[in-house]
Amino acid sequence: MAWIIWMILRERKISVRIFSAGLLLMIISEIMDAIGVSLGKWAYLSKLYP
Repeated sequence: MAWIIWMILRERKISVRIFSAGLLLMIISEIMDAIGVSLGKWAYLSKLYP
């Protein structure tokens, strides 16, 4: 429901900027997570099954 309201009320001009900022933050957080796991600073104890 919140996504529908946001889609209606958002400013159309800054949609690309919002998407780009979100994508950049997602990439940075993934890189930092990979670095932290490879250095042994934290680990994920659950096993993923395909």
